[in-house]
This record gives sequence, structure tokens and C-alpha cells, in this order.
Amino acid sequence: MKNLNQEQIKNLTKYLKNYISENKIAKAEEVLNKRTNHFTIVLENLQDQHNNTACIRNCDCFGIQNIHIIQHLKTFKIKYGYAPGAIGWVEKNIYDRHNKRTNQDCFEKLKQEGYKLICLSPHEEANTIYNFPLEEKAAFVFGSEKDGLSEVAMKAADSFMTIPMFGFTESLNVSVSLGILLSQIMPKLYQSNIDWQLSPKEKELVRFKWYKNMLRKSSYYVNRFLKENNP
Repeated sequence: MKNLNQEQIKNLTKYLKNYISENKIAKAEEVLNKRTNHFTIVLENLQDQHNNTACIRNCDCFGIQNIHIIQHLKTFKIKYGYAPGAIGWVEKNIYDRHNKRTNQDCFEKLKQEGYKLICLSPHEEANTIYNFPLEEKAAFVFGSEKDGLSEVAMKAADSFMTIPMFGFTESLNVSVSLGILLSQIMPKLYQSNIDWQLSPKEKELVRFKWYKNMLRKSSYYVNRFLKENNP
């Protein structure tokens, strides 16, 4: 199915729609209209399953469609029972030794796509989550629970961001930091005049993937359609 062209995806989506309830279709469109790739999230070597799962839940709740997962130290595992409504709706782009994609590959790819790399770190020259400019596409990079951001990430960063804190503790849990960040910037983005929505082509692809997630044994319907339309 990786080799489907845009026309096949469009026709397959219409076909799958026949087997999905109107309520689910309406909900998918409502959520799709609030999805964005203007901002994206990079998770570098997170090691705690609860953190991983909570981060994905945060992204789904606040409208982030794509996240980038760097897992060189430990496989990125998810507690499926803790976020059944979030796992299948967010696109996870994996970078690890198995697919021979490094954190450097991730950062270079994002920059080629026009993203500024914003590393979350208590940096003296950092923007805060309250004054961050929304206009440019941004990829927010979070480091591991134990070691923080890698040197590769720090060197690749276009700028830094910090969350102001006023207690004795110097850092927050990764998923908590991500939730605070998104709760601050996403409402502002939605209310702005920035063109933040997915393109029609992006929406079509996401819609197709979501429809497959909504159907049990979706591969049966997809294969049947392809067989009937490509004898």
C-alpha cells in the first residue's frame, strides 16, 4: 500500500467511507480541520513508556499531526492501554539504527522542509513559551528524561525555548513540559491569521489512514477494492 498514488488513495477513501458510520466520519472531519503540520514535535531518546504515551496523547489533543521519534538508546515503547484514543491518529516518524536514520537525519530533513529547530532547554538566551513567535514553522525538540538533549540536537538548534519556573526544581517531566507548551501556543496559532491547516493533499492522506483505523480488518476492504479495480 506504500505505492498507492494520489488518485488511488482518493478513490479508496471514498470506498472505505461506505463502511463507516456518519458520526465517525463527521468526527474525523471536525478533528482533521484542527490538525496542523505548522508545528511538529521531536522526541529524542525518551525511555519511559508512560512519558512516551502521554506525549502522543498531548499531540493528539492539541492538533499536532506528525511527531518525530529518535530512538537510538532504547526502543520507543507505548502503553497502549493508557491512550487507546490517541495512538492511531498521530503520525509517528521513526529514526533508529534499524532503518539507518539518525538524529542528524531527522534534523536535516526537518530543516529541508522549512522547520526551525527549537530545543526545549533552560538556556539563558531562550524565548519563553509566552513570547515565542508563531509565524515560522517550528519543530520543538525534547531530550531524554535522564540526559536531556544530545550535543547533535544542541548544535542543530536554531534557537532555544524555556518554560519559566519559580520553585526549587529545575525541570519538569517531558510529557508535562510538552503539554504546557502546546496548551500555550496552539490556541494562539488557531486564532491567528497564519495558514496553519493541512493542505488538501495532506488531508486526503490523513483521512485515508484514519478511515483504515476506524475499520476492523481494514486490509480486507483495501485488498478487495484493489483487486476489483486492478484486475
